[in-house]
Formats: sequence, structure tokens, C-alpha cells
Amino acid sequence: MTTSRIYAVILAAGLSSRMGTAKQLLTLQGVPMLEHVVRQRLKEPFEKVIVILGHEEAAIRTAITIKTPRLEWLRHTRYEEGQTSSLMKGFSVIPEDVDSVMIFLADQPFIKSETIKTVIDEGEIKAKELTTPFTMRPYYRGMPGHPVYWGHIHSPDMPYHAACKGDKGGLRMMQHIEQYCIQVTDPFVVIDIDTPADYKQAKKGAYDLTST
Repeated sequence: MTTSRIYAVILAAGLSSRMGTAKQLLTLQGVPMLEHVVRQRLKEPFEKVIVILGHEEAAIRTAITIKTPRLEWLRHTRYEEGQTSSLMKGFSVIPEDVDSVMIFLADQPFIKSETIKTVIDEGEIKAKELTTPFTMRPYYRGMPGHPVYWGHIHSPDMPYHAACKGDKGGLRMMQHIEQYCIQVTDPFVVIDIDTPADYKQAKKGAYDLTST
């Protein structure tokens, strides 16, 4: 059971260049993909869910009309610089008295709730053992996935200086702190909907949203 305060940050500001259209708005079972991700996070024990928007922000805000004080939409004007800039934007708005955050991707709507709970529980255990920054990341059959639990993010040892432009800043930061992995049986931690072929597969019903 979650005992500490934890925020969720969903990175949804990207250009969707490989998809060719805003994948946040592609529908699955008649609902925008990003809306599936947001609703799932709101079912979980996060104090707040922050969605980082950039590309097609206005269209996304029009299409997704969820109303709850736990949800915060955050505009990111530098989204063209890559996912790293969105990650840094997310970290920057976490209150000083909230020391843990889980980073989600907008194109992974199929991750199971029990997987999220497992990562949270393991992250909280490690947070009680450590006083320095660390990550807890799910792995499926040896492959690293999401979401990633970041602990003690306000520590002076948090290596924000290591972040670089593009999409690899999170990995660069991880190289400077303790990294922990947890093996899971959920393949959806490594499956994202990034290309038209991925979307076609998802639309075929190959994946089941009702099980998340």
C-alpha cells in the first residue's frame, strides 16, 4: 500500500514524428489514447497527475475534458527540443515536500494497474532505505520499460546537470545515480504505440484495455 506522497507525470508533448499525426489523439475503443492513460493514472494512488503538453496542445485539451483537481495540464513551450526537456519540465513542478515521482509515456495505454502498484511498492521500500536519488524501473524479459519511479528527486545529489538535449537525458541522469530494476510479467511496459503499424496492431484488438 502506498504510504508516501507521490506524483505521476505523463510525457505527452512530443511531435509524434514517426506516427505522422498526433498519436495522443488517436482513438482506441472510441477514446483518445492519451485519455486512456490519464484515466488509468487517476485510478491509482497518485496525489496528482501532471500531463506535459506541447504539440497540438489546444486540440488535446479540447478532446480530453476530464475534470478533477488531481489532474493538472502543463504547457511546455520547448517541446521541440525533445523528450528530455519535457522530463525536466515535469521535475521542475514537483513540490519540495513531494520527493517521489513516476514518469509515464503517453503512448503506453496498456500497462496493467498491478504492474504500477508493484513498481510503486518496490520504489517506496527503496526510498526508506536510501537518502540519495535513485530509480526503480520495470524490466520485461531483460528489456527496460516504463513507468520509471524516481526517488529523492529534491536531493542535492540529483544529477540534473547530466541531462542533455534530445530524448536521452533521463538515461544520462540515471547513469549518475543508483538504478534498480524489477522484473515484471507485463509486456506492456515495453510496448508503445509509436508508428502506424503499432497503431494498426492496437486497433485490431491485439491488446486489451479492459485488463489494465
